Amino acid sequence: MGHSISQNFNGRTLLKFAFPTIIMMVFMSMYTMVDGFFVSRFVGADALSAINIVYPLIGLVVGMGIMLGTGGSAVIARQLGLGQAQEARKNFTRILVFGLILGILFTIVSMVFLEALLKLLGSSERLMGYCREYMIILLPFMAVQMLQTILGVLFVTAGKPNLGLGLTILSGLANMILDYIFIAVLDWGIGGAALATAVGYSIMPVYAFFYFLKPRTELFLVKASFQGEVLWESCLNGSSEMVSNLAASVITWLMNLLMMHFAGE
Repeated sequence: MGHSISQNFNGRTLLKFAFPTIIMMVFMSMYTMVDGFFVSRFVGADALSAINIVYPLIGLVVGMGIMLGTGGSAVIARQLGLGQAQEARKNFTRILVFGLILGILFTIVSMVFLEALLKLLGSSERLMGYCREYMIILLPFMAVQMLQTILGVLFVTAGKPNLGLGLTILSGLANMILDYIFIAVLDWGIGGAALATAVGYSIMPVYAFFYFLKPRTELFLVKASFQGEVLWESCLNGSSEMVSNLAASVITWLMNLLMMHFAGE
């Protein structure tokens, strides 16, 4: 079974692999923007402010997903290049399972301390109801959101960048269409926006689960024991990408605090 990422790369083939990833990141970044468009149009300014307030919390999950995806991809690709395909599959499985567990833990902790986190992010009493409603619906889907981010990178490592791109575009379109249905048609308010985003998050992980159950590429799900060294190496490899992504969340958080102080809701 050939693995296309192992080929000799030139400018054309490198662009072939890189371009779908670029488009994937663009579509993944559109979720909050699309929610904001429909919420501002059909719910109101305070609801839009609430989405901006909670964005850094969502950005934290995206940052952790990028860390695991890019860092794990480097480990897996190296092993594939060395001919250690079975070990690469085990690490592929470990990274996905670890991302799932990390996402679940994030949901539990955030649910327990939700009120305190929202206040830390800058929510006022006037916005608290909107922030809480949005996050209570979205938080249970943080694990699949984490997996979506990781898989966006690992589909490339598996030699299927166009499949990952197609799933990301499908997820984005589903989010847009459901935003319109849930908010404009059914009048579900900010909760509808959260639900539409949650469905968009889920499409790629659900498809990938069934896709990688069978050996359609060199990478597929196998039995794998816990190995902390591999996960630690993946986190270290991807830490710079995580920091770059988190910088946007931190800037958004600080800007929100300043805007709340000087301009209010």
